[in-house]
Amino acid sequence: MLRDWSIRGTRDGYVYVQGRGDIYEVAIGAPLPGLGPVERVKRQDGRWVVVTPKGIIVSLRDRRYFEQF
Repeated sequence: MLRDWSIRGTRDGYVYVQGRGDIYEVAIGAPLPGLGPVERVKRQDGRWVVVTPKGIIVSLRDRRYFEQF
């Protein structure tokens, strides 16, 4: 799990992540600075997850849930 990044919300079918002081609209293949291209955007147990080559991005409120994996 990437601690310096978080999912900030969803709107109109898009997921938005925050990292490095900026907010990015996520799409498969879109590069995120320092993380590489987005590999997958999925729902896991009702929670959004963004998968990158360097790790996963989750919302701040869901971090405790994903620490168990």
